[in-house]
Amino acid sequence: MSNFNESKQEMLNYAVENGIIDLSCVQNMIEMKKREEILSKHPYRIWQGKNGSWYTYLLDEKETRKLIKKSSQDKIEQAVINYWREVEENPTIKDIFFEWLEKKLEREEISKSTVDRYIRQYNHCMGEFGSRKIRSIEEYDIEDFIIGAINEYSLTAKAFGNLRTLIFGIFKY
Repeated sequence: MSNFNESKQEMLNYAVENGIIDLSCVQNMIEMKKREEILSKHPYRIWQGKNGSWYTYLLDEKETRKLIKKSSQDKIEQAVINYWREVEENPTIKDIFFEWLEKKLEREEISKSTVDRYIRQYNHCMGEFGSRKIRSIEEYDIEDFIIGAINEYSLTAKAFGNLRTLIFGIFKY
């Protein structure tokens, strides 16, 4: 298999060195494809108003729709792309939690009843902490959250163990 990959790499290098493939053109095509992919996933319509401005909706921090307005179609599309890239690159703890659960269920590492128990534990303890963006969290934030949850919910050793499982899973994922 490695000979096959080496052969493909040699052919690609040959094509680039001899001007058969223009890397900047290929890179532009990849970027255009990524743009189209992101825009196709955008759940809201992009439209031009009677005043010539372009509009769409994006979600704010509270996950409510917010109307945005730009002067051109390119600018509104770029705003949408920037928004969704930010969402992908800096998800909330809640987003990661559900992705983690989905992967564990897909790989059959846990049962449906375990998923239900994890969701109940998450809903019981995470609260506002779950809506925080992952990049904004420091180690001491996690420690503060855990100590606060133990005190606020009078967690037993078993309940704390379940919470710890969620925290390890989320941050490891």
